[in-house]
Amino acid sequence: MEDSILKPVNGKYKQLKILGQGTYGVVWRVQNTDDGQQYAMKIEKKQNDEVNRQFSYQQFVNEIEFLKLNEHPYIIKYIESFSYYDKKQDFIARCIVYELADPQNLFEIVKSSEKGIPEDLALTWFTQICLALSYLHERGLMHRDIKPRNILLVREEDQLVAKIADFGTIKEDYDGQENTVIIGTSKYQPPERVGQNYSGKADVWALGIILYIMLTKQHPFPGADRDDQSIPQMCIAITKQFATHSDECLNKN
Repeated sequence: MEDSILKPVNGKYKQLKILGQGTYGVVWRVQNTDDGQQYAMKIEKKQNDEVNRQFSYQQFVNEIEFLKLNEHPYIIKYIESFSYYDKKQDFIARCIVYELADPQNLFEIVKSSEKGIPEDLALTWFTQICLALSYLHERGLMHRDIKPRNILLVREEDQLVAKIADFGTIKEDYDGQENTVIIGTSKYQPPERVGQNYSGKADVWALGIILYIMLTKQHPFPGADRDDQSIPQMCIAITKQFATHSDECLNKN
């Protein structure tokens, strides 16, 4: 992306700072050269093989199509999208412009906290995320990658508002439709997502994990939050820990 830094992207957006990046894209803080307003912009990365090129293309198309047609107070606000030619990479990159969120996503805010998020604030953010997810599910959609890094905090007046972002994995979820593709982040997936048909309820499982993490700074299923662990191993860890939690609840007076 170095070549694109030399001139505004699409002749309109000046890149200021990288906010984050993943396998398929880099998110920049950008400034509109016309009015000085700052936004976040996701710029597609060039992929070296056909499989990843197709997957990257589909992720960007999914997100753009969804954001163009849907607006909600607790879903990150879409500004515009376009493609531009990156001369250095000899690549036509897709770009999505969003409202600018706080530099820290929910994962980073929890990580930097001393003992987790205060209960009242955690419940407020949790409610906001629930309302956004309810909006998706009512329209027959599932996100499939609900996790703290995909929850952005946007400053509105004097408070931070939680908003769901990153809709590249969004998919229709209708009765009778088969959903068996493993996609998203394993540590936030329920056991049924391993080779079995799943639904939007998988998003609800991830919500519960997020609430637990906000309040405790810990994953509710120790052993299931390792990035190097296979999904079957993760499911075994979840099952064992779930039994432990259940016994603790039943034994309480």
